[in-house]
Amino acid sequence: MIVLGNAFSLKMLPREKTSKLTVIPSSQEEVKGIVQQFPFKSIIGHEGNAQLLSDLLGVKVPVNRETFTLTSEVTLLVGMPSGGRLPEGRVLSKEELEAIQLDWFIVHLEE
Repeated sequence: MIVLGNAFSLKMLPREKTSKLTVIPSSQEEVKGIVQQFPFKSIIGHEGNAQLLSDLLGVKVPVNRETFTLTSEVTLLVGMPSGGRLPEGRVLSKEELEAIQLDWFIVHLEE
């Protein structure tokens, strides 16, 4: 299964065992090719982020605020803003997000 997110957190890992991750730096072009070729699930929690990723990747990215746990059967594609953290409670508009550079990663949980 392919999952598209805009952040990665240790809270996404299973708590009952030790986890080993592979984190591969990627590009917008590579992620775009993946999501245009294969079905994916969104874990994008804010409308502005979903709209931006829809525009950048050329696919409909729905808003989905569900809790997500990474498993070895999942490939997690992450497009996250470069730079520092936003102030607490701050949600950027689509226009503000467009002005920020995104870093892209492919994350796998090893068996």
